[in-house]
Amino acid sequence: MVGGRDVPTRQGPPAHESALRPKMRSRAARFIRSRRLDDNFRHEAMATLPAFFRNVESPDFFRRVAPWLHVDAARSASPRKDSPAEPPAALEPWPAAGYLELGPILTPANAGSLANAVKALRSNAIHPSFLYVFDEAWDVLYALHLRLSPLLGHDFEALADVWAWHIDPRIDRGGWRIHRGTYEDVRDASGTPGLVNLWIALTDAGERNACMHVVPLDRDPRYPDDMNDLGGLESRGVAISTPAGSALAWNANIAHWGGSCDPSYTVPRISMSFTVRRRSHRDHDFPAVRMPLSFRERLDVIAQQFETYGDKELDPDGNEMRWAEAVNGMRRAARLSSRVPD
Repeated sequence: MVGGRDVPTRQGPPAHESALRPKMRSRAARFIRSRRLDDNFRHEAMATLPAFFRNVESPDFFRRVAPWLHVDAARSASPRKDSPAEPPAALEPWPAAGYLELGPILTPANAGSLANAVKALRSNAIHPSFLYVFDEAWDVLYALHLRLSPLLGHDFEALADVWAWHIDPRIDRGGWRIHRGTYEDVRDASGTPGLVNLWIALTDAGERNACMHVVPLDRDPRYPDDMNDLGGLESRGVAISTPAGSALAWNANIAHWGGSCDPSYTVPRISMSFTVRRRSHRDHDFPAVRMPLSFRERLDVIAQQFETYGDKELDPDGNEMRWAEAVNGMRRAARLSSRVPD
């Protein structure tokens, strides 16, 4: 006894602690290995970063990657003969479900050309969203304009809100998780949405390679009063198989996601997207794009997208995010300096 209390004899750790020690050592080893892998990845990323910067900042690099496409803003500036001359007398009503299958808007050759460019970008370790440096990517807007004019009139504009995907079922689990384009009601008094998401399949997209799923607005119990809550909505979704060259359009309030993949399937889902806004609907963060865009302006749009959506699929220490941070930082600095009086 010491000080009137029994002092227990130390005979080693309790049995449960002994059982935990190997697990803790194993976890510690895994943590150390993961840190080494992270450090190695960062070192490799930093080593390749200068070459990445040089490549993506050069229009000639993209011309070499996909020589069948063009990087020439002057070419996109020419008037389009296929644009409708007059707006429709009355708009067609937007469907209660909130989405539309627009059908084919690109020829098989044009869809294949863009899909092959995405494949070529990936083979050069360049993200698919750099597809938007090419004229032909922006030319898709003209084809969409023809289909959307009866629904939105001529009074709409494309926003700096784009993305391109390459989902390989053999290695990718699927597309992005369920989300909405915006969580504020975008309808006007007539029920026409002021903000519309557009999604174009460049390869056949089906349920085995992450085709788009949507929850029709007339089946969405959270719309329009509780749109932040997405729980359980997947069970109400509809899978939309979309052939290459065809497009979907939906009210930006629709809950949507890319489906899962069958790893035995070999056809990648390659796709691209735009967002358009009726000019009467101004309450949205993204600025409108002013066509034609210069090469520099196209890169700025892509850098903005990486900053906005990069957390969905990009590594924060990867080349794309480091490049986007630099580009966006320089653009903000230029804006600030322009406001400083001499």
